[in-house]
Amino acid sequence: MTYTLTVTVNPTSVAQINAARQFVTVVQSVQSYVASMPMSSMLSSTFATTPSLEVAWLAFSPFPSNTITWSPAYSLYATLAAPVNGVVIQPVATQPAQQRLTYPFLNNGFGAPVSADMDGYFVQNLQGSMTFGLALTATVNAVAQAVAPINSSTVLNNQTGWFTPQTSVAVFLSTTSANGTAFYQFGTPTFYSMSKNTVSLTYQASNSTFVEGT
Repeated sequence: MTYTLTVTVNPTSVAQINAARQFVTVVQSVQSYVASMPMSSMLSSTFATTPSLEVAWLAFSPFPSNTITWSPAYSLYATLAAPVNGVVIQPVATQPAQQRLTYPFLNNGFGAPVSADMDGYFVQNLQGSMTFGLALTATVNAVAQAVAPINSSTVLNNQTGWFTPQTSVAVFLSTTSANGTAFYQFGTPTFYSMSKNTVSLTYQASNSTFVEGT
């Protein structure tokens, strides 16, 4: 499965955005939960979303016509430090992951997974407090991007992180200039469903937003 997001910006707005040193920022929606309980208890529990900084999955300087493509081939990542606003997340370990499996993290790496019996991606942290999340690659204007974090949650020792990516993305302008940057989100961005695999957005200079349609 491949998702395609097209973003159209008129040439005058491209010049204004670049002069302002702002970037098209793409955030992918992820439900993140952290709990200190066995998997059997998680099956019958209801969780609140774990509060965390948002993560700019992609950030790029726009052209008049922009195309972003990706496949939902997620990896789990681990990093030592809690995310800080405006700082690029630096994974110290990554693991290509499959849904419905729990990956233990011990001795500075991910171990062999066991069945989780639930949809989503799971990590059991057995190595002190660390930050975990999902990471994903993409192609932006025909240029392959390195795998970059799309969310982040602090997972304490002996806790399990549960990450469920959603088929929706938000697109907006910001001064975030690098993929995988943690940031505080002002307001509530509009998320666009990728359920039909393709979405086209157009930039509106009147209010500096992106709207669906061409």
